[in-house]
Parts: sequence; structure tokens; C-alpha cells
Amino acid sequence: MNVQVTSIEQSVLLIRLGVPPERASMVWHRMFRDKKTGYTEWALKIGPIQKFPQLEVLQIIPAFTVADMLILLSDMAEKCGVSIRIHQEVGSICYVVYVDDCLIFPYEERSFVDMLVQGIIYLEPKYSKCYKS
Repeated sequence: MNVQVTSIEQSVLLIRLGVPPERASMVWHRMFRDKKTGYTEWALKIGPIQKFPQLEVLQIIPAFTVADMLILLSDMAEKCGVSIRIHQEVGSICYVVYVDDCLIFPYEERSFVDMLVQGIIYLEPKYSKCYKS
């Protein structure tokens, strides 16, 4: 399942960009932390962050799924009046992303989740200008 959701680092980056944590349909929940070594163990839990009020004393971080990010990218593109196309060569693990007719990500070996995160990062400045202001 963890290949279908953002990593903790990707989630933190998206939230810093202004993506509302409520848009995530899962959470990373800190299960264990060794104070001496700093080792931390995380588990994925299904449900939006609002579903876990009892965990507020523990650390939880939103985990955005592929579906969450596709919906977010679609909303961002619609509000900004642009189109997004994602293309994958048959039998390849490389993706290419277009915004309108502009190539924004060439074919690269990257995970689908990472490609979606990069698409959100790319669109965020345009989205902030055309929608948030």
C-alpha cells in the first residue's frame, strides 16, 4: 500500500505548499520511537485526519493517495483553465506529463506517486495566483 501514498517527506512538502491536510484520505501514524537511536516506526491508517482525534497527542501525518492527488490535480487544472495529460509508454515505468501542450516532465524513471507530487509542485504557483488570491 505504501507505494500508492505519499511518503512522510512528500506529505510534509505538499502541506507546506498549502495543500489542505483534509484532502488526504489516509494518515501515517507514529507507532514507535526510540529516543536513544531516533528510530521511528510508522503505520498507515485508512481515514482522513479528522477521523483520528484521539491520536492528537501522538504524531500523525496525512498520507495522500494516488486518487487524492489525481482529484487535486484535476481541481487545480480546472480552476487554472489548463489541461493535464499523463502518458506512460507501454511496458515502461517512465511517465511524461504535459500541461496544455507544454511538456513539464520528460520521460524519467520515477514512481507514479512522485510524478503526481511533482505535478502539484509545478502547478501550485499558477494555482495560487488564479484561485487562492
